[in-house]
Amino acid sequence: MDVAARKKSLLLSLPMELRLEIWRWTLSDPSVPDLVANIGRDKKYVRRDSATGTVIPRVKAWLEPGRNQSIGLGLLRTNKSIYEEALPLLYNAVRFAPTDHQGIFPLFLDSLSPYARSLIHHIKLHVPRQIYDLDLFGAHPDSLFHWAITCAQIAKLEGQLRDVEVEGLWFESRFVNEKTKYSILFPLCKIKTKKVFGPNNDDGMERLLLHASRELARKADLRRNQALLTELKDAVAKDRGETDPEEEDQEKGALENSVGQLEHRNSDMLRQPYSSPITSDDIILRNLSTVAGIDAFEKELKEHTSPVGENSSTDDAATLTDDWDLISYRSGASTPTDRPPTYMSRCSADSWTDVASTIAEVHNLDTDEDVAK
Repeated sequence: MDVAARKKSLLLSLPMELRLEIWRWTLSDPSVPDLVANIGRDKKYVRRDSATGTVIPRVKAWLEPGRNQSIGLGLLRTNKSIYEEALPLLYNAVRFAPTDHQGIFPLFLDSLSPYARSLIHHIKLHVPRQIYDLDLFGAHPDSLFHWAITCAQIAKLEGQLRDVEVEGLWFESRFVNEKTKYSILFPLCKIKTKKVFGPNNDDGMERLLLHASRELARKADLRRNQALLTELKDAVAKDRGETDPEEEDQEKGALENSVGQLEHRNSDMLRQPYSSPITSDDIILRNLSTVAGIDAFEKELKEHTSPVGENSSTDDAATLTDDWDLISYRSGASTPTDRPPTYMSRCSADSWTDVASTIAEVHNLDTDEDVAK
């Protein structure tokens, strides 16, 4: 507030606590604690738009119950400082009740200043009796549609509302079905503030509202999932449309061919899981004859099998070639055929088995007869 204005006005120079008390007694009536400002349509006023021909309604507001004292609205027109201090006291003492649900409440809000509109904290809603009436085909009248629109308009005041009082609920009647109940409750769930239903209906209506809110959340999740599924299908269809058909067929054919080869290979492995190719002796000899240096290797091997010196015995020579003997037996027909008998070959069968039974088993498996089998 301007300091110069305070000096000129004794009223404005009072402390704020005293000023607020004066504004409260001027704008409110202690004898009427629950004051309701009804907002409806002036039915006597009819005006049409010259261009479109549509009817332009005019808002009509009246207070209930009647006040014993008139509101000193002239105080609000004194100056801006008094207006900003006193108007919240007036609006906090009034509950606004839109009685006409056909687009009147937005017109009322538009007629207010932004500051006055932000001071609306209490709303009263009355469910029209016509909502419970059904036509011959079981359909609801237009009043249910207008009820939903009005609730959506009130929901825009989110953040400033403190409570909404709801009247006209007749859910106990056996003529009210579940569809009608939730058609009334779903719009109320959009208003994010405390609901007041009266002392006899608070508990039951709170449970119904909670169930309706959960049902709305479930339907919202379902719509989101359906939207995501539609986007996914569109994306897949778009990707298929952008792919060259010939290139896609080639890739598909190559993939099927690879899978077929792999399946064929796996089936062969399942039929012969531990099989190995068998090569005849003629093939082995023919392959070894083409190896470079094979003649020199056989000549060197022959020198190893001869006695070491003049005094050396045949047994000494055999001892030196015992290890080579195992190799030559496993080498098949490529080993020298004219070889002196070794020490191990002159041993009895019992001695062979006792000394090296494991080697004997390997030796017996590698005989020519086993290979032929």
